Amino acid sequence: MFEERLGEINVMLNEELGRLADPADKLRFCIRGYLELFAHNRALAEVIAVELRQSHKFMREYVPVKFAEYLNIISRVVREGQDRGVFRDNLLPGVIKRALFGALDELMVYLVMTAVPKYEIDTLVDQCSELFIRGLSA
Repeated sequence: MFEERLGEINVMLNEELGRLADPADKLRFCIRGYLELFAHNRALAEVIAVELRQSHKFMREYVPVKFAEYLNIISRVVREGQDRGVFRDNLLPGVIKRALFGALDELMVYLVMTAVPKYEIDTLVDQCSELFIRGLSA
């Protein structure tokens, strides 16, 4: 189910990122896409955040094809920003993509585990985007 949803996100991201010119806007769009998916699909988020993580068998056997594609989309956006001089070139896209996913994953868990989240989705997107885009900026 997680792979299927990520596959859908990947298709949507690839289509929309082609329409955006600014790498910072592309990164912001990646952040929004992930958080909105789970904000609007709470049951899916609960399964991923709670159930799957507690299954050692699942975690050992999981082959993350679509997840790897998602991370590589983020990596491509970072690399594009570096090539265009928008993002610092001394940062490794492979590290950034995992750091960003870790932040997004934690925000997704927050949305799932909090009965009434203190922060709205737009606030989460804005704050996370600001943190990463400023940190990456040349």
